[in-house]
Amino acid sequence: MTDSWETGSPKIPPVLLIVFRRPDLTREVMNSIQQARPVRLYVACDGPRPGHPDDVEKIGAVRDVIREFSNELHPITLFQETNLGCDKGVSRAISWFFEQEEEGIILEDDCLPDPSFYRFCGEMLSRFRNTSNVMQVAGYNHISGHYDQGTDYFFTHYGWQWGWATWRRAWNHFDLAMSSWPEFKQKGLHRGPTFYPERIKIFDQMYAGKCDTWDYQWHYAIASNSGLSVVPRFSLVQNIGFGAGGTHYSGESGEKPDRIPIRAMSFPLRHSMFIYADPKYDQMLIKAVHHPPILDKIKSYVAALLRR
Repeated sequence: MTDSWETGSPKIPPVLLIVFRRPDLTREVMNSIQQARPVRLYVACDGPRPGHPDDVEKIGAVRDVIREFSNELHPITLFQETNLGCDKGVSRAISWFFEQEEEGIILEDDCLPDPSFYRFCGEMLSRFRNTSNVMQVAGYNHISGHYDQGTDYFFTHYGWQWGWATWRRAWNHFDLAMSSWPEFKQKGLHRGPTFYPERIKIFDQMYAGKCDTWDYQWHYAIASNSGLSVVPRFSLVQNIGFGAGGTHYSGESGEKPDRIPIRAMSFPLRHSMFIYADPKYDQMLIKAVHHPPILDKIKSYVAALLRR
């Protein structure tokens, strides 16, 4: 892919959109992609779940939305006939994407980006294409605007997948089964500073197959390869998927992610001088995720009671 960011005629990298059963959200995100005009668009959709008769109708409506954009975006599609689940369905879609592309942007149907998100991802994919320890570009920043080092992005050991980008070279490290986790622990490598107790517990659960997800396995792939994520100073993506149509939410923070402020990225970017995880940012992020203020804890507890 030819880069042209400095000449003023950038090409937005390929985009993979992962959808399921939410046609209204899918249309919002597709409108955003249409405005961005990526060089190629891939769309993956899982099949209906057993025991959910309304899935067939809703998934059909989602696929109809995708077809509405066919004349302009010419999406390349992967539509599953049977349900693979959140773990296999999403991870196989990403693997399918990288069988055809060296790098690209990944969105799900509940991740609505600011228009500047696409260019930010494109610049970061180009700038760090051959920097092997940079493994992810995140569009979401959980402590958006609360930390400033005079640059437009940070490096961190962590990072969300609510609108993100990566390279084939990085995704090649992904293993849904986390088969190396026992040996990693046996060698004592989990005692490093990025493997704090809550994270180890989560990785144990993922290895045991106790949750139908794929993103924590990706976190492990990054962590076990000393990988870094690029995170913008302000969030560039809003998660619009919380509600009755959501499959599940794996976040552990007391602050609702849909309240995180987003702000357009300004260009040219203020670049970081060092490719090094910012320890203060990492500490602030861990505290925000695992030790939210007491009022947020009370709100989360009450919300959980109401859901029950």
